[in-house]
Amino acid sequence: TYTHARTYINCIYTYTHAHTYKLYIHIHTCTHIYTFYIHIHTYTHIYTLYIHIHTYTHAHTYTLYIHMHTYIHCIYTCT
Repeated sequence: TYTHARTYINCIYTYTHAHTYKLYIHIHTCTHIYTFYIHIHTYTHIYTLYIHIHTYTHAHTYTLYIHMHTYIHCIYTCT
């Protein structure tokens, strides 16, 4: 299991209409910054986003568990 000591995620969402979310996900590590714009259109409240990132020397898989109901909750895991 690979862990990054200084990795964090900022998640910002806005309503576009009733059941559509626009996600801005910013992943910052000690040496790299990744930015993703993800549009989600669904009627469920549980989302699992799998983002595979290739760096110069490593391949990192970031799994974001995002729960949307009236707020957004982000849990970060890196394996």
